[in-house]
Amino acid sequence: MPKTVGAWLRFTREPTRLNSEVEALGRNSLKGFLWYTCLIEEAFGRLRAPRAAAGRSDKVAPEVQLREGSHLPTESRQTALSQPPGVAAVVAAAGFSRRMGRFKPLLPWGRSTVIEAAADAMIGGGASSVLVVVGHRGAEIAERLAGVTAGVVFNPDYARNEMLRSFQVGVEALLGENRPLGGSLLALGDQPHIPVAVVRRIIGCAAENVDSIVVPSHNRRRGHPVFLPRRLFADLLRMKEGQSLRDLLNGHAEEIVYVNVKGDSVRRDMDLPAEYEALRAEFEGTE
Repeated sequence: MPKTVGAWLRFTREPTRLNSEVEALGRNSLKGFLWYTCLIEEAFGRLRAPRAAAGRSDKVAPEVQLREGSHLPTESRQTALSQPPGVAAVVAAAGFSRRMGRFKPLLPWGRSTVIEAAADAMIGGGASSVLVVVGHRGAEIAERLAGVTAGVVFNPDYARNEMLRSFQVGVEALLGENRPLGGSLLALGDQPHIPVAVVRRIIGCAAENVDSIVVPSHNRRRGHPVFLPRRLFADLLRMKEGQSLRDLLNGHAEEIVYVNVKGDSVRRDMDLPAEYEALRAEFEGTE
């Protein structure tokens, strides 16, 4: 662990190198985890730890507070509680991008990056707040999101490479905000191409079906982002390692309202270089 102030300050200039050093300590080691969270704290301010999901690891997931003006809205609790319930968005971006061979969240997309575009689509579509869940190279993502109206929360279990765990960490953080929420969109960090109009339709449908799950579909096949009503947050948090969001949807199939979309954007993401290039050619620069 660094012992000088100068070593800490190097983090803001050399995030990639320090991320590598942290991972060299062992992603699952306590020493590596503590160093990582300390680095984030130094760069972006205080950390707040949401409660661990029921039945999950006893490790907490500290939220990274971004610089002033780039975190979730900071109205007083009284003002927030007086607002009507909104629809937040949790964006999963904690993976390793192994199949891509390059780090997906920071790949170019338009004038920014994949993760910035994915968060912007949620904001543009009407999400009341956006929370990006990070893990691998999370400090770099947080730095990129400093210019976006989004919060960041760290998933300490990211090495499991389970998307469900990221959604759980994000939902726990939303509950910790004590804001009136009707539910949350569960979105993928590698879908920067989702049209803002589609996000608006999902949120609009959720407003009319407040207790239902809302899922976009193309040719009768489910896609993302998925709206999960607040009443099912506890069900999500109770899910165990090895389960997936699909298991939750299948268990509540009779409670799903589908939003049919013409294009297949909701069905596509980018795991391989060819998929990334194809999505750029078709969607980059469009809404």
